[in-house]
Amino acid sequence: MMRFVIVLSGLAIGIIATIAYTDAHGCAVAPPNNKPVEIADESAIIVWDSASGTEHFIRRATFKSAAQDFGFLVPTPTKPELAEADDAAFKELARITAPKVVT
Repeated sequence: MMRFVIVLSGLAIGIIATIAYTDAHGCAVAPPNNKPVEIADESAIIVWDSASGTEHFIRRATFKSAAQDFGFLVPTPTKPELAEADDAAFKELARITAPKVVT
């Protein structure tokens, strides 16, 4: 009987946890009060440099908002080194991954 109670309790906890679950997003917009910010478009390129043990994360995003300034949070395992990148990597990726045209 005790085993039945334990199994039933575990099942009940699992059901409650499933019902109470809400989406957890890795990245998030940090808008000012009463100024919503939407991600209109987003692309990312991730490259691993095995020689230096460095992961390069290049991100391009377009946002829709009436806010003048806002933040964007990206969780990382350690403090990242930040730098601005131009759009050349995304243009090159589009070129080399474009479908082959056969006529």
